[in-house]
Amino acid sequence: MTDGISITWIAGHPELTISDPTALRELADLVHQANSIRVYKGNPPVLSAPGFVATARKVVALSSLVPSAQPEIAAGPSSTERWISTQEAAELLGVTDRAITKQARGSKIHARKIGRQWLIDKEGLIA
Repeated sequence: MTDGISITWIAGHPELTISDPTALRELADLVHQANSIRVYKGNPPVLSAPGFVATARKVVALSSLVPSAQPEIAAGPSSTERWISTQEAAELLGVTDRAITKQARGSKIHARKIGRQWLIDKEGLIA
């Protein structure tokens, strides 16, 4: 699991850099398993473990949306401007964010679910 992982020391503190999504997913799985074993054995859980695992899994899911070799983009909105939250989509359309979520679930608008959040394709809303 060491490929794609590096540790550097900055001002006396370790900084972990994980460049491989597979390594990040494996690390999140190990942390989850270790914390589950602690609880099973009657020890208190590590309180930061669930937050780390959830964040790591979201990063892995988001990394699947980004091509590994990103081409040069001449003009137009960036990918971060293309995908918006349900709240932003609701403001654009003058409806509630709940209505946007319902449309996303029903595939009436182009959207992707990352973890527990929906990302809405802004281009699809405007067209």
